[in-house]
Amino acid sequence: VITIYDKEAFAQSKKYCNTNFLTFKFVTGFLFKILDFFKFKQDSFGAKSINKIKTILYEKRIAHVLKKKKYDFVITEGGHYWEYKSAYKYVPIEKSIFHIHNITEGNVFLERNYGNFIGTSKFINNKFVENKVISNERVHLLYNGVKIENFNKYVSLQEKKKLREKYGLKENEKTIIYCGRLVKGKGVKE
Repeated sequence: VITIYDKEAFAQSKKYCNTNFLTFKFVTGFLFKILDFFKFKQDSFGAKSINKIKTILYEKRIAHVLKKKKYDFVITEGGHYWEYKSAYKYVPIEKSIFHIHNITEGNVFLERNYGNFIGTSKFINNKFVENKVISNERVHLLYNGVKIENFNKYVSLQEKKKLREKYGLKENEKTIIYCGRLVKGKGVKE
């Protein structure tokens, strides 16, 4: 797994004994000082410049890793995939997979740089191929995983009643629990 360093995520990564994590730290304080010297505001052009510099450095590091070692497959987890185009040249297209987490249209860049695509729902996959840039044969389905045993807790009628009272829910009302970010792409309203 190649990712940007995060203290908490790095600590959790130690639990995965069969996975190698490559993390990259970015020291941006010096860059902010330079931009400050030139009177760039961090909340406008300065922040954009820092993010662009981070992206370029990250892409170069990814390219360096992919150039040195051959992998069975390389999976890109959504995000700003187009910003890492120079890294893709070190991965044969048949070994390159793009994991689709949200509504994304297939496009020529994706078609040329990835051999296969994995979506997290039929809806997402259908939206991805709707414009016919990428053929259905290259798009596969893999639902997000969940440990079902985490949701097998017995809740007594008394506990259910207390929860309904706590949240102001009537006894005959249907209740749906949603866990996730409240953003349009999650389809909460639908």
